[in-house]
Amino acid sequence: MRILNIGTRGSKLALWQTNWVIEKLQQNFPDLQTNTIIIKTSGDKILDKPLADIGDKGLFTKELDRALLNGSVDFAVHSLKDLPTVLPPGLKIAAITERWDVRDALIAPSGTTLDNLPHGATIATGSLRRTAQLLNYRPDLKIVDIRGNINTRLKKLDASDWQGMILAAAGVERLGFNHRIAQKIPLHIMMPAVGQGSFAVICREDDGFTIDVLDAIDHYASHVAARVERTLLKTLEGGCHIPIGANATAQGENIACTAAVYSLNGRKVVKDMIQGSIRKHTPEYYGELLARRIYEGGGREILEGIAHPNAVSKTALSGLNILIAQSPRASSEFADQLSACGAKVTTVYPFDIAVIPPAESHFSGKLPELLGESKWLIFSSRTGVRKFQDYLAAAGLDMSAIRHCNIGTVGERSAMLWQTLADAPVITAKAANLQRLLNEIAANTTDETQILHFTSELSEKNIVPEIPAHIKLRRLPLYRLVPAVGKDAAAIEALKTSSFDLTLFTSPSAFDFFRAMSGLQTPLPLGAITTLGSTTQAHIEKKGWPVQLVAASPDPTGLLRTIVQYTETIIGNSLSTTQK
Repeated sequence: MRILNIGTRGSKLALWQTNWVIEKLQQNFPDLQTNTIIIKTSGDKILDKPLADIGDKGLFTKELDRALLNGSVDFAVHSLKDLPTVLPPGLKIAAITERWDVRDALIAPSGTTLDNLPHGATIATGSLRRTAQLLNYRPDLKIVDIRGNINTRLKKLDASDWQGMILAAAGVERLGFNHRIAQKIPLHIMMPAVGQGSFAVICREDDGFTIDVLDAIDHYASHVAARVERTLLKTLEGGCHIPIGANATAQGENIACTAAVYSLNGRKVVKDMIQGSIRKHTPEYYGELLARRIYEGGGREILEGIAHPNAVSKTALSGLNILIAQSPRASSEFADQLSACGAKVTTVYPFDIAVIPPAESHFSGKLPELLGESKWLIFSSRTGVRKFQDYLAAAGLDMSAIRHCNIGTVGERSAMLWQTLADAPVITAKAANLQRLLNEIAANTTDETQILHFTSELSEKNIVPEIPAHIKLRRLPLYRLVPAVGKDAAAIEALKTSSFDLTLFTSPSAFDFFRAMSGLQTPLPLGAITTLGSTTQAHIEKKGWPVQLVAASPDPTGLLRTIVQYTETIIGNSLSTTQK
């Protein structure tokens, strides 16, 4: 058997990991001979600056990658959390070892916990992820940066007046410093880094012999979990510069993952989780889906705020009086973003959502027949997606009744919500609006095709798309919108005595119900009428009211940019889009 050269960093923890891998390999291949080659990386050489200031995770791997590619070593051992999500061409992860404890540990005197640290205590860490989560839990803490291997960090802590330090529990235990751990921090307080607790063993992708040898130490469940987490990280484009925590677990064919993105100061956090079967979808599918849910659920603003911290000043919209009319199920992200930039924001919810009892529906009793005849089911809102399973259950059906159907959705969020439903068929088509979705389906079908569109009662009546010749469209209302009687009376009363600089309508329904509720015959008190997209714009203009602004993109960032530009060029305020 050939001698395998192993590349590793020279720290005690890196050597421990490498020796552990050698021991496990020799248990499977008693005749295996190895040679350990220590390679110093850029991350080992630059110790006087925070990681976020000097580069990404490649600082700890690039020199080892070069040694692999030029044949100096046959494989390299890394802490998985230090490994970039994209490897150089020609290299692959051949094995991921069984995961140890994923938690972070508070290194402090015995009996100390995060909860009983004194107010204003100083804690050392070299991680933005840990810093953000510490400040999220204890905003009073003072955080100091620390670099170096575990032994070096422990010596720095002992020589300081700090009250504690945060390290990965697995690394501390591997080196025999269990007695220094005062608390293993619960996961609901501090989520681990992607891959924390496992080693990754890298080799050349054309080295079949080494790949076969390393397969003996690959831990299936840990490898599957790592694929979910690393795909999430890659999708969010996070590295040392972005505080991202994730914890995936795999048991049999079931996978679950919880992840979160934090602002640098810890004040904002977007957290979500996903679970499913890897028999149904790949681990990468779940990682990407969870990343997109976090991104669309508010993570985008956090990530953009980190990448461009001075994009819009906190006083950019000072003095602006803004009204928002939106669905009662909509989040506060638009109001929060505008308020954060100095605007005074009033939000009204002019309608409620009421489920249409199956007995009242004009397709009552016909659902099994309609589903059997239809090749496509399409959904144009998240509410429709949510109510669909209720209708199936009321008819004595489940997802097996639609296995033959293709699924189409309008909007990314409807698509993501559909994909979280248990046993739901995969989405075949999605588009930005209903007309585009129908056109896309028509372009890929030639025979007569029946489509069931599950929608709201109001949309069924008011939004009539052009239907391609060979498409038979049946629109089935699952819910109706009803006036929000008695709600927001103070805001409506304020319209009689004051006016707004700008009013945002988030949907055609929000406009219709607001106009009816307010009794306004003229838009003058509302200032510049603003929408998130062309559909709502066309609806309002059809009703005879002019629309002055359409958001550059249908999200808080796109809306904010549009309003800032408007205030600068139209209103004439001396506003700045950059922090002075």
